[in-house]
Amino acid sequence: MLIWGGDPTLPAKYYDPVSDTWFGATSTVKMPSLRLAFTAVWTGTEMIAWGGYNPTGTPVALNSGARYNPTTDTWTTMSTVGAPSARTAHRSVWTGTQMIVWGGDGLEFTYTSSGGIYDPATDTWVVSTATVGAPSPRGSLAAVWTAAGRGLGRRESGEIQCRILLRPSDKHLDRNYHNRGRRHRRTRPGPFRDPRLPVTQTPSRPVCSELSLSGRDQPHASGEKTPSGQCAR
Repeated sequence: MLIWGGDPTLPAKYYDPVSDTWFGATSTVKMPSLRLAFTAVWTGTEMIAWGGYNPTGTPVALNSGARYNPTTDTWTTMSTVGAPSARTAHRSVWTGTQMIVWGGDGLEFTYTSSGGIYDPATDTWVVSTATVGAPSPRGSLAAVWTAAGRGLGRRESGEIQCRILLRPSDKHLDRNYHNRGRRHRRTRPGPFRDPRLPVTQTPSRPVCSELSLSGRDQPHASGEKTPSGQCAR
């Protein structure tokens, strides 16, 4: 487990659960500037820390970041060319080859429904996430990464999807999928109970779960298989 607290004067630390030992890094060269509420993902070799805000004086949202390699104890500054707008309270997920950033607050409750995709191999922001069909602007959301196809890192359209989970306080429970083919698919609410409803009240009609854009069969609400492209009624 690798930890960095957002203070450019304090090196990162990492923990080995096998030996139950904490190890302290030493380098602060090219470490990101002071920040809070940033996100971090692990690539398999590096930690990518991005975004957040500087709390000194008048808070300022940030769209900068850096990558830390614990093997070499080195920080590498990330490019800001094409990066998403400055934000905090956003979420980042790792796809296996790229980092997807989405949502967040530019401070003063200026929420956004935009995002970007960062490729550490080339140190470039390769594309901005589409806003058509995206959830409404929000911050402090939850996001997880799922492999809908044959594995992480594949480029076939529909093979990979990012699931964005909304907070219970949002007006509607919904699911939005962003795939590497740069298309979006919005599905109807799945067969789960809205936690805001009374125990005796359930959604009016359960619907089938998402249909994979790659054309594979997916289970519907009762868990049975249906042919690709069809929804059990």
